[in-house]
Amino acid sequence: ARSYQSLAFSSPLLVAGETYTVYVGGASSGAVTNGLYAGGTYTPGAEVTSFSVESIVTQIGARSR
Repeated sequence: ARSYQSLAFSSPLLVAGETYTVYVGGASSGAVTNGLYAGGTYTPGAEVTSFSVESIVTQIGARSR
């Protein structure tokens, strides 16, 4: 398993003012193509964080170094 410290995500389906939740783990069903699931269902794992989209670029959980 790999360990990640950053995540970049982009989608035209994100809506300003809406709140979204990020999960790790869980289980998916459906057809797998190139490592992505299509159809089926997703059972969420552990909640990592939630965030609201404020503008075209929204940064969450940033830490100064």
